[in-house]
Amino acid sequence: LRRGSYKCVCRKGFYYPNTSSSQKYFNGSVLEEEYEKLMLGRNSSYNVNQEYECLPCAEGCESCEDDSPCIAALNWPMRTTILVLACTVIGLLPPATWFTFRYQQVKASTMFTYF
Repeated sequence: LRRGSYKCVCRKGFYYPNTSSSQKYFNGSVLEEEYEKLMLGRNSSYNVNQEYECLPCAEGCESCEDDSPCIAALNWPMRTTILVLACTVIGLLPPATWFTFRYQQVKASTMFTYF
């Protein structure tokens, strides 16, 4: 077996950072080459932050292909606004109903009928 002749595949719960790549693994030969450069004190991308790291899946995902959420994100401000509006309408219906039945005999006419 030749040095670096392996593929580093992301574990379950993580995904390969380059989502547009057709190969979803890190090439072992490249990893070994970059590590050797690092050990010899040459420029290497081995230590670059997250260069050779799989990224964690979004919350609630067992496995994933990218950072897309697996569960719906809750929009609390919008949900709260809708709840308040619904409660307001429900709260105003009984008084409106009472007012309608209480004053159903009163007829109104516009002020334009007098001109």
